[in-house]
Amino acid sequence: MEINVRTYKEGDEKKIVDFLGLVFKKWPNFDFCGTPLDHWLWKYNTPNSVVVAEDRGNIVGTFHSIPLKVKLGNDIIDSCQGVDVAIHPDYREGGLYGKLREKSYETRIKNGIKMHYGISGHPKLIAKRKHDEKENKDMFPVFPHKLLEYIKIYDIDEHLKHRRSENIFIKKYGFIIFTNINKLLRYKNRINNIHIEFKIVNKFDHRIDTFWSEIHDKYKFCIIKDQNYLNWRYCDPRGGYFHIIEGVDNNDNILGLIVLRINRLNMDYPLGYIADLLFLPEKEEVGK
Repeated sequence: MEINVRTYKEGDEKKIVDFLGLVFKKWPNFDFCGTPLDHWLWKYNTPNSVVVAEDRGNIVGTFHSIPLKVKLGNDIIDSCQGVDVAIHPDYREGGLYGKLREKSYETRIKNGIKMHYGISGHPKLIAKRKHDEKENKDMFPVFPHKLLEYIKIYDIDEHLKHRRSENIFIKKYGFIIFTNINKLLRYKNRINNIHIEFKIVNKFDHRIDTFWSEIHDKYKFCIIKDQNYLNWRYCDPRGGYFHIIEGVDNNDNILGLIVLRINRLNMDYPLGYIADLLFLPEKEEVGK
């Protein structure tokens, strides 16, 4: 029987979630509130850009996309981020990924999506994208800047024990040198002559839209981080647990914000991340 590659239809959710758990072993790979199905329903609250491959009633492939408004240059465009692309182990090497990608492209065009982007650490997907860029650079460009992930490390030996890594000796002593330099920079860049009150918040109110309107021009490429997006992304426990801190002035105007996350999936070694950091361009000291 030929595999049916199609768009999502109501009722697929449970089978998709079970399939993602099979392929990724643990999905999602962080702590959150609820069940994996709850997380999927939060993440894909607009699932019209989700594509699946079905064989005899079983999901054997997925190509998910999350619709997002993105600022590109001076324009705001309808975009989407590709995530949770998966192929059943028994169906790989048979061209199914290409069929899913083609159907996803057709679906995005139909939905008015102007740009699609994705972030992956998977070696095969990275190699595939580099090959695509050589074949058609205009259709499949690679982002021209490195993407960095910042993790707060308290014990470098413990960190290297829990995270697979190459060049351990270099990384360990490079970390020690960097830490000492960073201490000097923090001392040099202490905040002076500015009143900032830091508040922990559970929800973003209307003030965040005013703040966003004041900072968005400094970005050439950025997701539109208005009240609706930020509340969806960081304030629904189905998407994970985040700590939000706003820096405000005497009049309660927002000067900056930071969103922190601790992934406690591995209770023996929880990982803390900076998920977002925004501040007024003329208030750089707030970010520091």
